[in-house]
Amino acid sequence: MAKVRIWGSAIARYHVWLALLILANGLDVATTAVGLRLGIPEGNPLMSSILHLHGEAAMYALKIAMVAALFLLIRRAQHRYRRLSLLLAVAAAPPVLVVINNLAWIASVVS
Repeated sequence: MAKVRIWGSAIARYHVWLALLILANGLDVATTAVGLRLGIPEGNPLMSSILHLHGEAAMYALKIAMVAALFLLIRRAQHRYRRLSLLLAVAAAPPVLVVINNLAWIASVVS
């Protein structure tokens, strides 16, 4: 009997983690926007200083630019290195935790 590979190929894993990275960062921006509207302070010190010095649009632009730069870097390295799935998983973990934290803050303020 042949073994069934649940994760499929390395390319499939790469796309799953890349999609999770992009989704998590998009949700980070969305939940941050909602949180700021509810009076919840930005928790990231770098983003907080950008927010106070240059405004909300600059903060979101920087967040998006950082994700785009990471995406392009990974895209470029994809052909040289076969184990990018691990890097993507590690890169996706912090924004997922930030989204969970943001949702907890929002729930505590709304309720």
